[in-house]
Amino acid sequence: MTEREQKIVNAAKVAYETYGTQLSLRQIFYRLVASRAIDKTESQYKGLSALLEKARKLRLIDSSMMEDRTRKYLAGDDPFETAEQHYRGWRRAFLDCANLYKYPRWKDQPEVVQVWCEKQALERLFSSVCVRLKVRLGVCKGYPSFTFLQEANRTIRAEGKPVTILYFGDWDPSGLDIDRHIAEEFGDFFRSNVTVERISITEEQIEEYELISAPAKKSDARANGFIAEHGDEVYELAAFEPDDMTAIIEEAVMEHVDKSIWDDHSRRQNEFRKEILEMVKGSGLTVEEDEIEEIEDDDEDESEGEEEDEE
Repeated sequence: MTEREQKIVNAAKVAYETYGTQLSLRQIFYRLVASRAIDKTESQYKGLSALLEKARKLRLIDSSMMEDRTRKYLAGDDPFETAEQHYRGWRRAFLDCANLYKYPRWKDQPEVVQVWCEKQALERLFSSVCVRLKVRLGVCKGYPSFTFLQEANRTIRAEGKPVTILYFGDWDPSGLDIDRHIAEEFGDFFRSNVTVERISITEEQIEEYELISAPAKKSDARANGFIAEHGDEVYELAAFEPDDMTAIIEEAVMEHVDKSIWDDHSRRQNEFRKEILEMVKGSGLTVEEDEIEEIEDDDEDESEGEEEDEE
């Protein structure tokens, strides 16, 4: 490995260690462009992909630094080998069920929020926030298919209250049009009580966060109109610093929250946990005194607690 290649690998390691989470190839590319480790060209992007593969094979970087979410590795065998293992596992789950109970975070809110992201490569980052805030995440992977929208519509109708979709897409010919498409499908075809709100990328964010641009893809059917209105530079969600994007997602979600209801969540959850504990104790199952843990008040503020590789 050349001295220049080693410097690039070291810069990639710094990016990974800074954020403490797996990054997509595109995210690493933008981090290295920002630090001037590489140039903002397509050839440098392809070269980075090959170099990071080489570095992983040589064990120069953590093999878990990157993740490929476009390919799936599924299924497997059952976990329990014996009848006793199976019984003890499910017995423990039953005895712990009170502390495992979670009161629905959005049940009492006047509306429900969903977060939709254009890029599958950012699924891990978006998921880390959405899991914590108990928000459904839709990963569109470009324009969402009709099948995807049908499934989403069934979920939205089941909510029984207004739903706001917070949309995050690239600043490019398609990324600026996808939220319009989503809004029209829910409004004109499904006629559901849905509002689509574009959160990112906006023109103001491009300047505020000093995003690194990329050339517009002129093969896109909307490219001419986009270039005429906005110029020939596009901006991708992956260009955001991960911490900045995390903050933008959380702020957008919390703007739709009734704070008094949100703050009352822990009290409601603890009340139900205590009820469940009494049900466990009265179930008739013979247990030792130290097998059931008493309920401790859950004061966790989930708004402050607790994520593809395009090679």
